[in-house]
Amino acid sequence: MNEIKKITLALLTILATSNALAECGANVDNIESFYINGMFTDYSDYTSNKNALKNFLVAYLESEGFNPNIQGQHNKDENKLSQIFEVVRQKWEDDDADDEIIKFLNNESLNSERAKEAIAEFLQDISIEYQSTISEEDSQLAIAKLENILDSCSRVVLISHSQGNLL
Repeated sequence: MNEIKKITLALLTILATSNALAECGANVDNIESFYINGMFTDYSDYTSNKNALKNFLVAYLESEGFNPNIQGQHNKDENKLSQIFEVVRQKWEDDDADDEIIKFLNNESLNSERAKEAIAEFLQDISIEYQSTISEEDSQLAIAKLENILDSCSRVVLISHSQGNLL
């Protein structure tokens, strides 16, 4: 009797795996789009942006396999004043180390200690921002939604922008 249970369990495992692989095979050519808004974008602007992206996909990319029904996660705004200061800080820092970062990204050699310090600060800032952002509720919701799409074996194009609808 014990052998029958083992054989039944093995057959169920094989069937479940083959169904999952069949779903992956059917979805591998699907291209899903996932939109996350930037700062200064309220929910109505988020929805408007998604609609504009959908219109673009229908007009230019639906025939290439893109699903025009864009999924996404609204990234709720922080305090407006905080966001303004954050944008100003980003612009200031971008100008301060801009040339060295471009050299680094182009795999060019960094000839000075100041250049190496600028790159180290740049990478540290990215790490700090990533750690604080990834724990936010909006980020956790976005990750869960993205994992659902990826679990279906579809390809995903992430569409995001950092400073939203700031004029």
